[in-house]
Amino acid sequence: MAGIGFELRRVCLEEAGTYARVRAYATAGLVAAGPWLVTLASLWFVRLMAGQLGFADVDRFFALVSVVFAASLVTTGGLQMAGTRWLADQLYVGEHGVLVPAFSRLFGVVAAVQAVTAAGLGAWCGVEFAVLAPLVVLYVAVSLAWLAFVWLSLVRQHDRILWTFLGGGAVFAGTLLLVGPGADLVRLLWIYALSNALVVAAMVVLIVRGTEAATAEHEPRLRGLLQRPSLWWIGTGYALSLWIDKVVFWFGDGVRHGGVPSHPLYDTCFYLAYLTVVPAMAVNLVHLETGFYERYRGFYAAIEQRATLADIRERAAGLRASLERSAGALLRVQGAFTFFAFWFAPELAAAFGLPEFAGHTLRLAVIGAFCHVLLLLTVLVLLYFDRRLAASRTVGVFLVLNALLACASLYAGPSTYGLGYGLAALAALMWGVLELRTTLARLDYVTFVRR
Repeated sequence: MAGIGFELRRVCLEEAGTYARVRAYATAGLVAAGPWLVTLASLWFVRLMAGQLGFADVDRFFALVSVVFAASLVTTGGLQMAGTRWLADQLYVGEHGVLVPAFSRLFGVVAAVQAVTAAGLGAWCGVEFAVLAPLVVLYVAVSLAWLAFVWLSLVRQHDRILWTFLGGGAVFAGTLLLVGPGADLVRLLWIYALSNALVVAAMVVLIVRGTEAATAEHEPRLRGLLQRPSLWWIGTGYALSLWIDKVVFWFGDGVRHGGVPSHPLYDTCFYLAYLTVVPAMAVNLVHLETGFYERYRGFYAAIEQRATLADIRERAAGLRASLERSAGALLRVQGAFTFFAFWFAPELAAAFGLPEFAGHTLRLAVIGAFCHVLLLLTVLVLLYFDRRLAASRTVGVFLVLNALLACASLYAGPSTYGLGYGLAALAALMWGVLELRTTLARLDYVTFVRR
């Protein structure tokens, strides 16, 4: 389940030199937040070059891309969560040969469903066909990227993964410079959609080549994806909670570009804030999840081997201690980045062309993103212990509070923009930590008695 994290940790521990560590953490950051980083870098490049190359209808382009990423993440969030559990189950029982056939089948189903969904919604909203065609390609490509990331954790070719994303960004930038001068909305969308499709194709190649080949007797049984509906709710609910405050601001205080809602100031502040938590995702992948996972496997191995209760409890104590150490290291690293971003928020806002008062919103967004990433990791640890009900409650708290407090922020005025998100993430984090502490304090009881 830690996937590529073990290989990246080996690089950090065994290969000397700063370059090896930078390469490992850069790859971890790209694996953990690849589509998001590629999107932000691409949009920033479009904004940077818009004036020089004479792009037309740039604001509508940004609005459409935001809607595509929001809708694709919400509609595939449940499948990502259920697919991750199904994948882990197949690895546990040694059914490695079903992984590629299952991926191929899901890939085709998701592509077809998302294409029909995007085309139908676009036509219903009155989007002109010239814009709808590249929009459907982009929506399908982004949706497939979310799915491919679940399987990409199997591939330990970290260098190739790193170069895949860097290459995709370079292709987009180069194509934009080559054929983009004077580009209208349709041309921008086609360039961006095809660049994303190229990255997805490269991810597929990495997955197929880096995963055990199927044999004739391996027939994927995908019914297992539907056996745990609570995972579908957790994945969908979490993705929706990530975007619900943006949707509230889009329709409550935003602007419309050709019928597409957006809130440029709020959206930009939060896109920048999410960049500041990439270090936490990288540290989690390289250290926290791998070290914790080893202790986790040791605890359940003792149970399977019918160890004594004293030994089982000793391993549970070691698991808790490992999690606390890793969490402390993550807090130190991410805390430093968050403090830096909070302190220089006005300068960052000015560098991205935002008005002066946006620095206040960015500061609130940075604090909220810090709590949010800790909330995400808390939910993931709860799911390690199959505490699906606890994870569902935690996600539900975040979803409801984020929506309600976003509405309250709109009512209170611009000085509170971002405060609702931060308070919602903090409250949900506190709830999740209490759920996790209860689980860890009674791990033997939870394991043997509770469901």
